[in-house]
Amino acid sequence: MSNNEVLQILAQHQKKWELIADKLLFSNSELKAIDIVQEMYIKVFDDLTNNVIEAENLIINNKPHFGIIKKIIRRIIIKESKINNNYFSLDDLKTEPADLETEEENLDDKIDEVLKDIYWFDRKLFNLYRKEFHTIRALSKATKISHVIVHKSISKCKKLLAKRVKL
Repeated sequence: MSNNEVLQILAQHQKKWELIADKLLFSNSELKAIDIVQEMYIKVFDDLTNNVIEAENLIINNKPHFGIIKKIIRRIIIKESKINNNYFSLDDLKTEPADLETEEENLDDKIDEVLKDIYWFDRKLFNLYRKEFHTIRALSKATKISHVIVHKSISKCKKLLAKRVKL
């Protein structure tokens, strides 16, 4: 699939991207959703051209992968907000980098604790998902386990973690 074909498919969902951008924009932001969406198209085109991302990951069965596009839009909003000083400055951060590492370790410990109670198969898939593969599709392909089974297992673990791990 060519870069232009990817952009044409994405352009068919212009209003959805604008709604996503509008919901993610900060209340004090001077940014406009339409500008963010235009930046998203530029970012996608650049990433496709530089082989940072593959068209197969963005477009699945002639439909855009909404999760990836939403993540791109969110990153653009944060980047633009930092540039325009609309969101926060480094002085606004309340935690030191060392504290962030400790929090991440504590979160991993909490996740491991919850996963002890889960069926071994689900636990193994979820650990592979979170530590190595990061996508259900990649995990399914690598393990040769049905995409549906992997999705159900990961979803079950995420729901349990959402209930038990309080941040």
